[in-house]
Amino acid sequence: MKLQKLSFKQHINWKLWSTLLIFICGYIGFLMGVEVSERANVPEEGLLTKAYYTLGLFVLGGMDIGTPTDGPLAGRILLWLAYFSAPIITVSAIIEAVVNILTPDHLGILRAKNHIIVVGRSDLVPVYLERLRQRNPKSIIVLVIKNAKATEVDELKSLYRVKVIYGDTTHPFILFKLRIPQSKKIYLLDDSDFYNLESFSQIVEKNPGIANKIFIHLADLRLLRSLEKSGNLDTAEIFNSYQTAARTLVNSALLSHFQNTKPKDIIVFAGFGRFGQSILEELQEQASNAFEAVAIIDIDAKRRVMVVDEQNRDAFNYQREVIEGDIKHPEVWHSLFEKMDFSSVEPVFILGTGNDMQNIRTAIWLKSIHPKALVISRTQTPSLFAKSVCESHGIMSINLTELAKVGMPSRT
Repeated sequence: MKLQKLSFKQHINWKLWSTLLIFICGYIGFLMGVEVSERANVPEEGLLTKAYYTLGLFVLGGMDIGTPTDGPLAGRILLWLAYFSAPIITVSAIIEAVVNILTPDHLGILRAKNHIIVVGRSDLVPVYLERLRQRNPKSIIVLVIKNAKATEVDELKSLYRVKVIYGDTTHPFILFKLRIPQSKKIYLLDDSDFYNLESFSQIVEKNPGIANKIFIHLADLRLLRSLEKSGNLDTAEIFNSYQTAARTLVNSALLSHFQNTKPKDIIVFAGFGRFGQSILEELQEQASNAFEAVAIIDIDAKRRVMVVDEQNRDAFNYQREVIEGDIKHPEVWHSLFEKMDFSSVEPVFILGTGNDMQNIRTAIWLKSIHPKALVISRTQTPSLFAKSVCESHGIMSINLTELAKVGMPSRT
C-alpha cells in the first residue's frame, strides 16, 4: 500500500487534539483533589490556578509543584498521565521544528536566490519539471504541494532534483518561506483553477510588481478567455495546456499539410472537447483560408459549438456541419458522408475524444476508407502501443503531454 503524507491541516488537528486531551487529564486530576508534594494547598486553589498549574506541566513537567502524593486513585492516574505526556508533546514539537529547519529542502529554501517555484499537483507538473530542469540545470527548483503520495514525491525528487515543501500557497507563512521576491519564475499548475488564481492574488498582494514572473495554468478555456480580455491578471502569463498543445500541432503538422494539398481541405473533429476547440481556434487565426469546411462530431456537439461561438463572435468563412452523437456509432459517419463530399479532397480527421482506444480504432477505420487523408489519433499521455499501431497504418499519433511540453510558454 502506498503511503500518503498528512496534509498540513490534518497534522495541526492531530497535535491540537493530543495537547487538549493531555491538558484535560491534568486539569481533571487537580479538580478531583489530588495533592502534590511541593504545593500542599493545590486542592483548595481556584479554577484558574489549577489551569495554570496544568499548563505548567508542558513547560516544567511538574518540577515546580512536585509529584502527586495523595487524593483519589483515578485523579492520580490522570495527573501522572499528564505529567509524562505533556513534556513529551513539548519536546516532540521542538524536535520537529529543528528537524524541519535542518532538512536539506528547507535549508535550500532559506538561502535560495533566483530559484524557480512550481505550485500544485497535476499531470502537468512532471512535464514542466522535466523541461525546466533541462533549461535550468543548476537552478534550485521548489515544488509546493498541499499533499501527495510519498512515492510520487520521491520520484519527482529523484528525476528532477526538486526541493519539496508541503503547504498551501494561499497562506502567508508558506509564501514567506518561499522567498518570493528572490525567485526567478513562479508556475501555478494545480488542477484547481481557483487555487491557482487565489495563490496568484495572495502572491501579488504581498509582493507588488512580481506578476511578470508568474505563469498561471487555467483548465477552463472560457475563464481563460474572459480573464485575457479583462486584464485582471496584470502582466502574468496565463495559459492552457490544450491551447499550447493545439498550437504545437497546428504549426508542426497541419499548416504544412494545407500547403501541400489542393483543393481546400475538409477538417473533421471527432471529439470536440478543449483540445479540439483549441485546434479550431488556432486554425481560424493562422489558416482560415486553407480549408473550406469543418465537421464537428461529439456527443455534446451543439452545446460545445455554442460555447465556442459565444467566446468567438467573429464570422467564419467555411462550411460547418455539427453532428451530435458517439463516434463509435455507424449512423454518425453515414450522416457525415451524406452531408459532405470527400471524394476530391485529402481531408484531415482529428480523433480527439477522451477514449484513447476508441480514437485508435476509429482512426484505423477512417484510414482504410480514405487512404490519402491525414488521420490524427490523440492519446492523453505517451503510449508506445498507440505509436506502434498508428505507424503501421500510416496514422499520426500524438499525445497531449509531449505537445504541451514542446509548446511551453515562450518566456519560460
